Amino acid sequence: MKRPYATAGVEPSVEEIISDPVMQFILRRDRLTLAEVWAAIDRARGALASRRRISAANGRAPGRWP
Repeated sequence: MKRPYATAGVEPSVEEIISDPVMQFILRRDRLTLAEVWAAIDRARGALASRRRISAANGRAPGRWP
């Protein structure tokens, strides 16, 4: 049996996760729309990009916070 995500570092895309039938069920159960989920993802991506810019401006490696 092939296990596509068995290797470290290999992860499904956000699109794959959201299109998964189990995820679709969870979204319906929680009364979330795809628009709400994508908005949250966009906010998180923006926050991460902002942190990276701040880290770079302060001479720190991305992801390293005091």
